[in-house]
Amino acid sequence: MDKLKCILCGSDKVFFFDDYKFNVKADEKFFGKLKIYRCNNCDLGFCNPMPKLDNLKDYYENIYRAEGRPHEINPKNIDVNIYNYKNLNYFQYLTTFIDFSKIEKIFDFGSGTGDIGFLLKKKFKHLKLFSSEKDTICKKILNKRGFHNYEEIENINEKFDLIISTHSLEHMTDFSIINFFKKISNKECKIFFEVPNCEFKYYQERPYDSPHLIFFSKRNFLTFKEKFNLDIVDLNYSSYSIKKSFEYMEESKKIYQEWPAQDIVFKKIKKIIKFLLPKIILDFREYLVEKKTDKLDYFKLNKKDSWCLRVLFKIN
Repeated sequence: MDKLKCILCGSDKVFFFDDYKFNVKADEKFFGKLKIYRCNNCDLGFCNPMPKLDNLKDYYENIYRAEGRPHEINPKNIDVNIYNYKNLNYFQYLTTFIDFSKIEKIFDFGSGTGDIGFLLKKKFKHLKLFSSEKDTICKKILNKRGFHNYEEIENINEKFDLIISTHSLEHMTDFSIINFFKKISNKECKIFFEVPNCEFKYYQERPYDSPHLIFFSKRNFLTFKEKFNLDIVDLNYSSYSIKKSFEYMEESKKIYQEWPAQDIVFKKIKKIIKFLLPKIILDFREYLVEKKTDKLDYFKLNKKDSWCLRVLFKIN
């Protein structure tokens, strides 16, 4: 039997970290019984065995954003929330390092609703937006926002000046997508990644892993630099703390772990709430919640216990 090797650096210095933990129990049907391993050489964490690609395709097309699940999208709120702290933070970060007068075409891989590109185009009208997204609701929103969406990335016949991939890389089964990004890049193209920060001294206490398959630390992107011949423009930590993220994850698990069994009940509760509570009360509730939020946490960078890692690469 071949010895297990790291999917990033190829080292066989890997060891068992833990059994995989699910947020939504029903997802095991698509992912199987996974185990997480860590590489002593480059510090990457990864699942083994990886789920079958057909299962993942079915999952992301039909399950991931289904009603009653953690990543469900409400199209009615999508434009209202465009100026939230997370999106403004992305805008601030990218415009710090990139001269957008020299950027024409942006490709967002795993774009969701394409908030980042849509927000950038509001300021820089000349931008042309492209995306890769399979979810039905997201595709409708992307079309409305002026994106050219590729359901199959093999059909891309463009070259891009900026590639964005936020919270998508951790859903991959390998890193072949990086060479593909280089293939569709113009000279000096920038590639922006954001992923969860899974430093293992913090990650031990996580409530769940799903649906992520790869687990990053800052050190991994130094390996990226060498393996894929990329220049690092910036590499840092961002977002609120890992501890705070785990608190949110605990809350999520309580709500969603029994989906779809609780889905019918949730729908009934939502209808009752909408009927009984006028909009002004709901708005006031959101105001009170916002008052309790430490707003500065949304803009915090370079704190090692932060929940996210950001890296901006430049193609050589």
